[in-house]
Amino acid sequence: MKFLTLLLLLLLVESELYGSDSTRVKIRLPETVNSFTKVVMPVLSLDGKRLYFSRKFHPDNIGGVNDPDDIWYTDNIGGNHWLEPVNAGPTINTPLSDVLFSLSPDGQTAFVVHNIATDHGNEQQFGFHTLINNKKGWSKLDPITITNYKNKSGYFYASMLPSTKILLLAIDNNDSRGDLDLYVSFRQGNSNTYSEPKNLGATINTASMEGSPFIGYDEQTLYFSSMAHGSLGSMDMFSSRRLDSTWQKWSAPVSLGNNINTTGIDHCFTLTQNGERGFIVSTDSIFERLGIYQIIIPQELRITQPTTSNTSQQKVKSYTVYFDYNSSVPHKQDLQQLTELASIPLVPAPSISITGHCDSLGTTQYNQVLSQQRADAMKSYLNTLHLGKFVITAKGLGADFPATSNTTDADREKNRRVEIVVTYK
Repeated sequence: MKFLTLLLLLLLVESELYGSDSTRVKIRLPETVNSFTKVVMPVLSLDGKRLYFSRKFHPDNIGGVNDPDDIWYTDNIGGNHWLEPVNAGPTINTPLSDVLFSLSPDGQTAFVVHNIATDHGNEQQFGFHTLINNKKGWSKLDPITITNYKNKSGYFYASMLPSTKILLLAIDNNDSRGDLDLYVSFRQGNSNTYSEPKNLGATINTASMEGSPFIGYDEQTLYFSSMAHGSLGSMDMFSSRRLDSTWQKWSAPVSLGNNINTTGIDHCFTLTQNGERGFIVSTDSIFERLGIYQIIIPQELRITQPTTSNTSQQKVKSYTVYFDYNSSVPHKQDLQQLTELASIPLVPAPSISITGHCDSLGTTQYNQVLSQQRADAMKSYLNTLHLGKFVITAKGLGADFPATSNTTDADREKNRRVEIVVTYK
């Protein structure tokens, strides 16, 4: 009887977290990632292949079970399949707290928070730092100075925009409305110094806690967590649009929805470059297990300009091509947008990533084959545009990553697609 009860609970968990193939918008990452559930701050690389996060008091942290945070990573091998997480090593981690909160678009610069021991007994120095990745690992621990930085709380959140010119913070400063508030800080010239944090205002911040600030590549769409704004539980995820350049005017926050938010904790957000998917730390309502989940962003809450992203180092363009049911022949009208690729600088050579997708109809095996056929078809088409000499990866992901739900024919049409991401200087 106990076995049947446990089995029923497990089935309920699977139904709650994954839903049916036609409705799921939230997927718990596998136990290879979530077997140790004290995790925070997922940060996704631009190509979506590597996910960084911090594990708290893990026995394999540099300082062992007494080490409050070490930075780990896992690599995606297709769909919701991830490799066993790896500790990022002693060149980025210390025996004290280490949290990676942002990554540069090329993946070679990490923005981290360290607690570093000083020469004064047990005293520790808390600080934001920039690290550079090279063949020997992470190095060049350059401090980030934030003018008049003050945080009265033992908790914080941070997020660096891709241009590295804007830093978002969640701190309890002198003018906070209550607990953590969201702030913005601007880079001063080419230095590693940022301006005094500026409160984002009463539309975003409340007398309760706000955290997890993240802005998409449009530099307008803000995602954040809050215990207010009609939260279902202790903390939910919300979205808002920046309305002008003052960083004080915002649209009214909108919940990411009951299919994503829970009555528990939902926070620590990162986003794919095209804005369709995100990763959060969340709880399931049955066992209340914290873990990392992948989510589908509601269409109306996605970033406003996902096609082009400009940074100081590179540009990213994304395109979506659609297909008929059970077909690997792309819609001709969608191919017209790809002709502009002929004008992209060819030196240095751009990298091109192609991912094929299906709706939820059909078996898992069939959808995997069809999605790969769609990806291969687009790779062949790019070859006709004389782009075949560059690095092009084409991978089918089946029906694991829908752009929207699969509840209607119109929704399923949006999921029969190929996404093309071009990165160039």
